[in-house]
Amino acid sequence: MRKRVLLVNGGKPEPIRILEQDPEVELLALTDHEYRYMIGAGTETVAIEDTQDLEAARKAVLRLAAGRDIDYVVAPGERGQLVAAYLRSYFGVPGTGLEVATAFTNKDAMKKALRAAGLPVADSRLITGLDRLADAGEEIGWPVVVKPVVGSGTALTFLIRSAAEAAGFLRTSDAAELGACGQALLVEKFVRMTKEYHCDGIVSGGEVAFALPSCYFDPLLGNLDRISGSYTLPEDDPDQEEILRLNARAVRALGLEDGATHLELFRTDTGFVIGEIACRPAGGGVPEAVLRHCGVDLWAEMVRVCTGGRADIRPRRTDKVTLNVMIPPEEGRVVEMTPAERFLEIPGVTRAEIRARPGDVLQSPKRSTVTAALLFVELPGIDVMEDRLAQIAGAHKLVTEPV
Repeated sequence: MRKRVLLVNGGKPEPIRILEQDPEVELLALTDHEYRYMIGAGTETVAIEDTQDLEAARKAVLRLAAGRDIDYVVAPGERGQLVAAYLRSYFGVPGTGLEVATAFTNKDAMKKALRAAGLPVADSRLITGLDRLADAGEEIGWPVVVKPVVGSGTALTFLIRSAAEAAGFLRTSDAAELGACGQALLVEKFVRMTKEYHCDGIVSGGEVAFALPSCYFDPLLGNLDRISGSYTLPEDDPDQEEILRLNARAVRALGLEDGATHLELFRTDTGFVIGEIACRPAGGGVPEAVLRHCGVDLWAEMVRVCTGGRADIRPRRTDKVTLNVMIPPEEGRVVEMTPAERFLEIPGVTRAEIRARPGDVLQSPKRSTVTAALLFVELPGIDVMEDRLAQIAGAHKLVTEPV
């Protein structure tokens, strides 16, 4: 008998493809209007203005189901986590409930749960408006980072160094956009880091079934206009063991039973600090980098464990290092962009996805996952990484003109 799965789409094409191609799945989809085009014509779909509107989502799914039972609810993106948890509770469906989904999506709830479990996190305050920014900064000490309490990809995330800078920030368009985001705000002590890492994994039956640590070339905050990305840590890297241990402790602290995780953490002069953890695969090129590195498909495994299956993951062993390289957009109409063939001439570059083509109109990057090109590189070790990145930077040419 086919299992009936409700997909709460958040602009992620990979799980749509996996579910639509599975002969054992009868797929129903709830989506925002802007993502309706991603879903196949053969999938029963209901589109609403905002899938984060719980009541609108519930009523839409009732119409969509039309008397049929729902077996599982899958939410691949940040936007869909809470509504998916609510719908699971409403329809009596197994899977991540509201308390756990809140802990993974609401950064204030997350920090409190991690702190209560004895895990290292930065001091923070929840504020309901920017008029409390200066007070929060004084309480926890400058500099601070302010961001929506629910959000992803460094969107609307700002570093504020002092009370005077906070006063100036309040007069900017960035502050206006942040204040109108519809979320409470988290003010967090800025972490002076030496390196920034992420760890991507699969949880099955409450246990970590797979996890792979990676290190960013440079910290993401403040570097969105530069070539960025990350590389998989060599197995003998001295930080690997501690990252895996913190990942497992964070999963236990927040109570996830089945799903994918993406942990962000920082190394400081005094040890590691956890930034945040999400219960969905990473954005950008990270899932493909993991697949290319060790053969583990994070999207397929997430779908499996969220629809009643159990993880049986056997990663491919490799001594090589895999890079996920993100080339940022520049504001304006594209006149010229380096073709994929030029990047593929560089030793180790195995794939080049060009996302900006002549005539396209681009905006300055506001999220870490917005790119003009995405490259995947395979290297024998990190000792040649700096040289390859320099070659990529030398080959990159993006010319725009004002619109």
